[in-house]
Amino acid sequence: MRDAACFNMLTSIPYFRNYLRNKCFNAWRSNVSFLLYSRQRRYLMDRLFLGMTSFCGPLLDLRTHMHEMQQTRLLEPGSRTFEFECATFVDRQTAARQEASKQLDHCMEQAASSVHAVCKDIVTLAKPSKGGLGAAAAAAAPPPADAKGGKGDDVDVVSRVIQQMEDLEKPKSMAALREQEVERHAKLRRAAHECHLLPEFVRLADYVAVEALVELLIKTWAGFLAELLRPRRQSGLLETTIRFSEEGSTFSPTCGAIQTVLANTADSLIATLGGVMRILYLRPLAKYIPSSSTPKSSPNVQEIVRNNGDFKATCFAINAKVESDFKKAQEYVDAAFDKVWPIYEYSRRWDFDAYKRQAHTVASLKKEMEKVASWEKELEKMRTRQTCGMLEVESRKLRQTLIPMTTEKMEALKDLVKDLSRAKCKDQRNKYKSAVSKITPRPMHLNGFTVLLERVDEQRVQARSLFKHTQIVEQMYQMLSHYDVKIPDTDLVQVDELRSIQAKYAEELEACQAFRDERLAEMTLQLEANVGKFAEQVAHITADLDAGLFIDVANFDMPETVLQELEAVRAKLENLIQSDLLHKKQQKLFGVAETRDKALEKTQEAFDRVRTLWTMVERWDEDYHSWIRDDFLSQNANSVDRDVKLYVRGASNLKKKMANPIIDKLWDLTNAMNDKMPLVRELGDPALRGAELDRRNAPRCSTTTGRSSSRSSASRARWT
Repeated sequence: MRDAACFNMLTSIPYFRNYLRNKCFNAWRSNVSFLLYSRQRRYLMDRLFLGMTSFCGPLLDLRTHMHEMQQTRLLEPGSRTFEFECATFVDRQTAARQEASKQLDHCMEQAASSVHAVCKDIVTLAKPSKGGLGAAAAAAAPPPADAKGGKGDDVDVVSRVIQQMEDLEKPKSMAALREQEVERHAKLRRAAHECHLLPEFVRLADYVAVEALVELLIKTWAGFLAELLRPRRQSGLLETTIRFSEEGSTFSPTCGAIQTVLANTADSLIATLGGVMRILYLRPLAKYIPSSSTPKSSPNVQEIVRNNGDFKATCFAINAKVESDFKKAQEYVDAAFDKVWPIYEYSRRWDFDAYKRQAHTVASLKKEMEKVASWEKELEKMRTRQTCGMLEVESRKLRQTLIPMTTEKMEALKDLVKDLSRAKCKDQRNKYKSAVSKITPRPMHLNGFTVLLERVDEQRVQARSLFKHTQIVEQMYQMLSHYDVKIPDTDLVQVDELRSIQAKYAEELEACQAFRDERLAEMTLQLEANVGKFAEQVAHITADLDAGLFIDVANFDMPETVLQELEAVRAKLENLIQSDLLHKKQQKLFGVAETRDKALEKTQEAFDRVRTLWTMVERWDEDYHSWIRDDFLSQNANSVDRDVKLYVRGASNLKKKMANPIIDKLWDLTNAMNDKMPLVRELGDPALRGAELDRRNAPRCSTTTGRSSSRSSASRARWT
């Protein structure tokens, strides 16, 4: 009763009432889950190579070889303290790719050997063997490969073989033999299944290799980008040279050229990895892949890499980095080389021959040489290289190009200054010698003393210019010494001669001044005496003009004689005029007041009037005789009348200025002729000339013929 009551009480509780059913259900559920797990595990083991003992070890070995392959260096980007020229960079990368290609082929050969060994072992195990000892040995054989991909240690193999031989000597029961047979068949089925998976395994190994190659290339190119983006580089990776051209500063190689070099490097890397041997196409493994299961296409390393987004982004970033660094380099060049750019521009346009033909001064030459010297100092301070990101801007070649330009110009300027100094020194020395020769004589007579004073005054005016140009010569030679120019000995001798002749010139000027002061009083007395003689000569000529043949009426018909005598008087007047000018110049030189006597001017005026008178007389004589001698009908009465009026007017003007028998006679003759001119004009009129003559001559010639009447009229037309 008690037990029944406890049982009923316990069974009334739902947990205990359903305990057995729940226990059975949970056991069933656990078994079902384990069966599902076991089925899934077997499914995976049948399909996953890592789940198979025969393929797990070789796959790990394959991964090891791929890991070694991914450690291969495809690029040689350089060090922190060394930069490449583009050609050197290309050569280094080519050598690195060749070495990497060998290493990749070696790793691929090792991976292919592991794959081939597995395939060979699996095919061997898949072959069925006959019963007996061989079957038992085959059934009892361990897996052909260990986790490391080999065939096991030799000691373990020998011990297992000995154990198997001992087991064969022992008699086995039927159950054991049956179990052993079942196990052998299971191994054969597993080997056959694995042999069926060999094509997939070979393709998997090829895919793993392709994946490793693609990852290696993408990783290498991304690492190259990281190298380019690394801050605080001690030197650039690629070297570019700055050059000057007519368009401005340029780089060699240019931005586009370096981008092309890097793009070609990437293409070469892709081609190198594309040329690595493929496991899928190796001849020893081809027999494990039936033609029916051979894929139509296999992964292409080059195509995969080129279509990879990360690789494209890396290439774009590298190009952007190159452009950015070139912009920095251009900014650096604009800031650093703006002071040396005029050297190139000046050299390109400078024509020394044209510059040499220009007029030069010490200031202009000094300015030019200082400019070139400052350029030389700028070139000395000029940096030969500068790191701008991945670029190493090299300016050593530019400096080597500009230095000869400045050196050539400086040497040309030095030679020019040397030549100019030599020529100017020689010219100044000759001028000093000429000046000294002019002021060295000490004349004792008045004219020589006057010439000496003129020369002294002239030299005093020129002395400042001479001293100035001598100072220019000194400055030129000082400038040459400042620029360490070796002056020839002949030039030094010439400079010493110039200095000595300059000192002598100054001494001669002082000596001339002393001689002037000593002789001035005596020469002044001689000048006064000469002035008195001059006045007497002027008075004598004035008296001659108012007497003698100049006023003799008998010479009226012979004006040529009088004019010849007037020429002699004119020569005397010219000499007197020159003497007067000399006297005034001497008075000015001696510091004496100039004479203001106008006798010479009056004499000259009187001479001009007399000469004008006799010239008019000569002309009147010629014209009058011409009018008398020539046929009346052939003359122009109006022209004769105009000439006569001119003579009357000229004679009237001269009669007002002078009283002279010659002018009186000329006045009478011209007026008498002027009185006859109305009749002459009337007879000379072409319209009345024939009728008037016939009327006047009719009473005298009424009995003559027409021909004799015409001749008689012509003869009467002659007048006196």
